[in-house]
Amino acid sequence: MTGWTVGVVQLQSTADVAANLTQAETLIRQGAAAGADALFLPEGFAYLGPLAGRLAIAEALPSVGSRAPAGPLLSWAQHLAQTLKVELFLGGFPEALDHARTYNTALHLDRDGQLKAAYRKLHLFSVDLPDGTRLDEGENTGAGEQLVLTERQGFSVGLAICYDLRFPLLFERQRMQGATVLTVPSAFTESTGRAHWHPLLRARAIEQQCWLIAAAQCGDHGSGRRSYGHSLVLDPWGRVVLDLGEAPAVGLTTLTQNALSRARSTLPALAHRGPLSALPC
Repeated sequence: MTGWTVGVVQLQSTADVAANLTQAETLIRQGAAAGADALFLPEGFAYLGPLAGRLAIAEALPSVGSRAPAGPLLSWAQHLAQTLKVELFLGGFPEALDHARTYNTALHLDRDGQLKAAYRKLHLFSVDLPDGTRLDEGENTGAGEQLVLTERQGFSVGLAICYDLRFPLLFERQRMQGATVLTVPSAFTESTGRAHWHPLLRARAIEQQCWLIAAAQCGDHGSGRRSYGHSLVLDPWGRVVLDLGEAPAVGLTTLTQNALSRARSTLPALAHRGPLSALPC
């Protein structure tokens, strides 16, 4: 059976950029050696820590499709893609915005290291806690303004990041634009992950009858922050076909067009969308 063989990389990133990139490169090389055509990395793959450190490594991105010079972090990823002849999907790249903010950007690099797509996270987390603490991602992160899809191996891949998972309309719009694979690189907290990670991901795959790839952070990142792990790949029927558990790892699976057509013909819900789907938001 032909298809697209993808590798999912689960990381335990911290504020130590060099150690994070060493960990990521080791797993990327393992995945490429095992036969992955593309490797998917989680949100914050290069850095999870205080804002000052993120601002210090933030880079301006070249235009999609250009050959303009890249900063050191993007150059690192481009070199791996070129050397290993593998596509890379980088979740949560720190794209420079201004002196106090970055974008949280998901990137797609082809086998030659060329930037094929860049998606800036649309939904930014904000909450007021009972003790008076306010958490507002928008204070140091710029919001994106558009959906982004990219093409690979006959699949149309929709890009999203972490908190986007809680907004099903984003994924419906991607599917309406032709998406057959949904991606959600994440750093889901341990507490919300245990309650919501599997149900939300299964719901998005089932609703849109798409493959879904969710590379995740795991374990202790320092400063009291912990992530749930359990990087997943789900098929268009909502079945978990890969679960990486709670430790850094890389795992491979193959996406097929047959699974898409089988799910969509067995339960043709996408053809039954009523007038509500056409109403303006």
